[in-house]
Amino acid sequence: MKGLMDGSHDLSQHFKNIRSYNSALSFASTGAQVVPPAGRGAYCFRIHGQIYHRTSHLHTAQAGEEKFAQLHVLDSELATCRRMERCENFECNPELMRSIDEVIRRVNPFAAAYIMMWELEQQVLHEEGHEASENDTIYISDERLVSD
Repeated sequence: MKGLMDGSHDLSQHFKNIRSYNSALSFASTGAQVVPPAGRGAYCFRIHGQIYHRTSHLHTAQAGEEKFAQLHVLDSELATCRRMERCENFECNPELMRSIDEVIRRVNPFAAAYIMMWELEQQVLHEEGHEASENDTIYISDERLVSD
């Protein structure tokens, strides 16, 4: 992945769409109560209260509608296909999307946590003959992962 920023990587010309790649490969969306400032002037993004992250269930109700962390439990090829099907990623390069996905899977502890939850679900399904409880939760606190 070296060379994306300085132009020496073969796919660096596609990296100009960094916001699309960042959104497509994120684990959550950000939420906050945005309060516009009073009066006139330059646009200002002002947040009232707390910033929070919106995550999702491990699976969607409908196959093919996966987003955020749900894509990290799919294999890299399928996750890339799902990301590239979204209209907001039409300018992204599938090869670059897949390469970044593979790096995230290798180095990001959150990616590993979602895979562990999926593996736990598969184990319960295999051993007990039913799907894992919808009440199984991952808590992410102080950059440590705790499974419940």
